[in-house]
Amino acid sequence: MVKLCLGVTILAITSLLLGAAVSVALNSMQLGEAASKGRVSNDCVPLSASGNNVYVAWVSNKTGNWEVMFRVSDDNGKTFSDKINLSNTPGSNSLDPHIAAYGDNVYVSWHDNKTGNWDTYVRTSKDRGQTFGDTIAIKGTGDMPQTSKLGVPPGLDPVEDSPLEATHVAAFGKNVYVASWDKKTGNWEVFVARSTDNGDSFGDALNLSNSSNTRSDDAHIFALNDNVYTTWWETSKNGTSVPVFRASNDNGATFGPVLKLPANGTIGKE
Repeated sequence: MVKLCLGVTILAITSLLLGAAVSVALNSMQLGEAASKGRVSNDCVPLSASGNNVYVAWVSNKTGNWEVMFRVSDDNGKTFSDKINLSNTPGSNSLDPHIAAYGDNVYVSWHDNKTGNWDTYVRTSKDRGQTFGDTIAIKGTGDMPQTSKLGVPPGLDPVEDSPLEATHVAAFGKNVYVASWDKKTGNWEVFVARSTDNGDSFGDALNLSNSSNTRSDDAHIFALNDNVYTTWWETSKNGTSVPVFRASNDNGATFGPVLKLPANGTIGKE
């Protein structure tokens, strides 16, 4: 089964009209960066916008390891500032960036293996991308080591073998939400970590999927007013994949039931 991206385009358009940011992933964009020595298999060029400002990020290995690069435009994309190395982690690799913006704030999340494990990190700018604060580590779903990022070759177990990972970030008002998935419980699970202070700090991650018999991956997240919406895929042992949805109506403090989204069918609860 081919799994398609579970985006929330309609909500994103609504958010733009209300002054929040829209985050979009582009396959390619020329931003003055000379060619890297290669590309990772699931890389993209995520972007977000707020007011006249446009923010873009991508990964580059020109330094000899993969780093997250960032540029900003303050004239609706007509010109861009010089690039910034946001991850700046020589000796390790930083991959899978994502961006969200709200007002003057910009949030960038990514993966890095500088500790020996693949973990999720985020940096925040409060001056429209001119400067960024310290890098904050997001604790995942458990404490087991996760030292590699692998695809799922044909013939391997669809639950036990690693999917391609990514991070996603969303913001509304003072609240910031970082979603990802890992195997630190022994099973692939989707998690969300929340900040209620404009990205200055993040609470413990919540295991959103909590599905020990299926693989949960490819999560997306969107925030609007007091609501947080998440989607991801659940893959069973026989390889069947089902898209699911889960919502919070209290700024991510609690989430409702997992809803299955089968085509042309009644939405079922987990």
